[in-house]
Amino acid sequence: MSSNVDIRDRRRKLVHVFKQTAVGREIVDWLVTSAVPANQIHRRQAVEIAREMFEMGALLPAHPSNVGFKDEGDLYRFNKFSLEESVLVRVVIG
Repeated sequence: MSSNVDIRDRRRKLVHVFKQTAVGREIVDWLVTSAVPANQIHRRQAVEIAREMFEMGALLPAHPSNVGFKDEGDLYRFNKFSLEESVLVRVVIG
């Protein structure tokens, strides 16, 4: 698997295009494979991390019907500002 999440425009039901999105299960795959040292977290731990990212606003649902984070085919967007803010808070607070 790539070291990056596959973020791109995705088409659903032939009419809806969701710009710059990632698939939930691919986000979890990325968290598992990006752990240092490699593959040192279990999938359920990666799902919990993704859920925390969703709760913090670092991941946003691409469609308003998506409630919570799921390790499935739902689409999400990364909120760049929130990601930068959460990294800063973790560095400052430790």
